[in-house]
Amino acid sequence: MNTIQTLPGDIELRISGEPVPYREALAEMTERNAAIAAGEARELIWFLEHPPVYTAGTSAAVSDLLDPRFEVVEAGRGGRYTYHARASAWSMSCSICASARAMRAALSTRSKAG
Repeated sequence: MNTIQTLPGDIELRISGEPVPYREALAEMTERNAAIAAGEARELIWFLEHPPVYTAGTSAAVSDLLDPRFEVVEAGRGGRYTYHARASAWSMSCSICASARAMRAALSTRSKAG
């Protein structure tokens, strides 16, 4: 279940109540970034939790992965492997350039709600 709100500046705030697979969230955010760049979507701040996963950076080598029991997702960033536990609730902010104003508004909304 998702909760969707509109923040000041017409920014969408989405809070997912169920875990979202990392790969699914990454694909959705990649599409959203393209739509924002084309002027077809508004900015989004998305709070979500995902199942355990490793992200692999551009320097990751298979021999470096000591415990391969979780899915590995190529992240397209620098570095090697990063483990993200299920309890790692995180947010993805989608915009052409990060909006500190939008993040402050989202965090203010979250702190008032909980």
